[in-house]
Order: sequence, then C-alpha cells, then structure tokens
Amino acid sequence: MFNSVCRHLTAARRGLALPSMRPFSSIVSAGVEQNNKLRVAWADGHSSSFDLFHLRAWCTCPQCQHSTGQRLVNIADAPAAPRVDSVQVASDGGVQIQWAGGDATPHASHFQASEIRKMCYDAASLDVIAATPPALPATTAVSSVQYDDLSSDAGVLALCQHIMRDGLAIVRHVPSTRGQVQVVAETIAPISHTHLYGNVFDVVAEHNPVNIAYTSERLKLHLDLAYYESPPGLQLLHALRYDPTVQGGDSTFRDTFDAAETLRVRHPEHFRTLTRVPATFKKFHLDRATPAILEYERPHIALNHRDEVVGVFWSPPFEGPLRVPAEDVGLYYEAYRAFDAIVQENVIQFKLEQGDLVIFNQRRMLHGREAFSAGSDGVRHLQGTYVNIDDFLCRYRTLEHKHGKKSEAASPLFRTGNQSF
Repeated sequence: MFNSVCRHLTAARRGLALPSMRPFSSIVSAGVEQNNKLRVAWADGHSSSFDLFHLRAWCTCPQCQHSTGQRLVNIADAPAAPRVDSVQVASDGGVQIQWAGGDATPHASHFQASEIRKMCYDAASLDVIAATPPALPATTAVSSVQYDDLSSDAGVLALCQHIMRDGLAIVRHVPSTRGQVQVVAETIAPISHTHLYGNVFDVVAEHNPVNIAYTSERLKLHLDLAYYESPPGLQLLHALRYDPTVQGGDSTFRDTFDAAETLRVRHPEHFRTLTRVPATFKKFHLDRATPAILEYERPHIALNHRDEVVGVFWSPPFEGPLRVPAEDVGLYYEAYRAFDAIVQENVIQFKLEQGDLVIFNQRRMLHGREAFSAGSDGVRHLQGTYVNIDDFLCRYRTLEHKHGKKSEAASPLFRTGNQSF
C-alpha cells in the first residue's frame, strides 16, 4: 500500500494523469469455474472473477429491482448458495446467467458488459473506480469557463469536470451585480449551509465583523464550517468589486490529498497520529444575529479500509482544546506542526479580477487569503455561497450520463474528500 501511495504522489507532482476509466472492452467468454466463481475474460486481456452470491444478490431483473432503481430483494433474502444452470455471452455483449436451485421458480440475470466490469473487485479495478485526482501544480494556470457558457448543460458539465479534476475553476465575466454568485451556484445545484451566514454572504472589511474573513487580515488556509458533521462541498466566491487601488488580497488554495500524502511519506508516525487522534472543531459566537455554539470532534485525516486518504479536515481558525488521553497530547501537537508546515507548500495563489468567480471543492482544497490594504477609498468585495457535495456530484454524474456516457460505469469515481471510500 505504501508503494501505491508513493506512485500516486509522484504522478501528482509530475502532473501526470492517474488511470482513468477507458471505454469498456468487449467480453470474450464467461463461465463458472470449479471454485464456484464466475470467470469473465475480456478482449483487452483483463480477467474478472465474481462470487456467485455477489452476482445473484445484485441481479437487476424486474423481480429484484424496481424501475425506479430501488431494490425489491434484500441481500439477506437471496439464495445463500446459488447454483448456475448456464452462462452465455448475450447478443448485446453482456452476460446472461440462468440460475438453478434455491429459488422457487427459475431465475435469470442479465448484466451489461459495462455494468459487470464496474462490479469487478480486483485491486487494479478498484484503483481505477475510486482514484485520487492528481494535484494541480502551483505554477499551472487555473482552468476557466465563460459566464455565458453556463446557459447550456455542456458548459456546466465542462465547469464540473474542471472542479472534479483540479479541485477548482474560475468563471470569467460574471456580471457585477449582487446575487450573481447564487445564480451561478444554482446552475449546478441548490445552495446549502445557509443557517449561519445566509443564502449569500459578503466578504468585505467591516467595523464589527462576525467572521475574521470580514476583515482585511490574512486568512490561513482552512476548511469552512469544519465544526459541522458534513461541511459544505463547493464554495463559490464572486469578485463583485475589486478596485485597482487594493494592494494584496490574493486568493490561496492547497490540495489536501497532496498535503496528506506528503506527510505520510516524510513523517509516517505523524501521519498515523493525525489519522487517529481527534481534533476539536468549534464555533462559539453568541454576539451575533444568529448565535452559534457548534462543536465536532474527528481526526484531521480520514482513511478508508485500504489505508487511502478519503478526507482531510484542517481549519486552524476554528479549533478548540483537545479532549484526548494525556499520552496523545504531545504526539498530536508535534504532528500538527509537521502538517502545518506542509500545508504551506505548493500553494496555488492568484488575484481575482472584478467579474471573476472562483468555485472550489472545499472538501479537497483548503482556501485562504493574503492580507490587503484598500487605501482610503478602495474596496475588495466578494460574495459567497455554498453547495452540498452530494448535490454537486449528482449533477456532475447526471450531466455526464446525458451527454454521451450512458452507463453509470463510464466515469471514474474520483475522490472528492467527502470521506466516501
């Protein structure tokens, strides 16, 4: 697993693409082996082996799955030891299985080639289906689309693809009118997380701010609303007004997958500490229109069953005292300092222009801002809003399905930092 991690990290730093889901090859043959497994041979040389119960349990015939996509048969209700009468490659290129025994009546299952290929659970297939996207090099220009492009599904899909691949993108020439950030957001999905800051929040220096973002001070790289069980997915920031007299204020971003894997390679013991010891994230602010007392505890780095990073939670402005055993306190702070230093590396930095709107997956990309000086009459005014990560992913996948990739298996499920394994 460590070698796999190193390969991913090296690919990311070289700007190489990780394995992507190629168009599915055709099936050459299919048959049941002596070990009671179904073996499928593919024209591209790949070979898939399936547990028979796995296939019987996930039959998609009308008796097992409703036209709405909901399951009619519970996995536990499927025959525990299914037997096969016959297997053949169907005329449409899929696999047709005639089951025998265990069922009151004969039962047949049909799996399309793309469908059964996605169900393959060997290590190579799992690497492709759930791949970590490579980090965008700090010196690479951020991809952009035009505001007018978002009037079509194709334009919205292009924007979503940039976000999935790179973690962020810019929409150019957005009208400089209040509320446009919500208009752009809703071309993707409904806005979310409105309780504390409303549908749209104004990022502009104030005399009595309810958030440090509403000042001219530097903002360290962080995740917004880390004290929520499920923080926002996308964040959108529209440069409503950005006067030429404003000095500083560059936007900063950092890919957390890259940062976490760098920590794993350089300091494996610190990496383990931050996957194990829970940090405290909190929001305690009563002197505001919407009083807030929010707390959530979790480790900074979340792993899946294959020891791969599936989520990073880093938000120095919104952290509280640890609640952990004494022996973990020193280990945690040592690991924290090591990770904080890595977070400051490979930072993407650029200055928004008036009319620019940056959209980023904040479950993957930390964001911040350099301090700025507006002078006597200069203004730096951004408007922001959020979109739930699940709603974004739903929109992205349905658009891909609509525009040519008809099978749900056609696209890799790139990790987004939402802790999905």
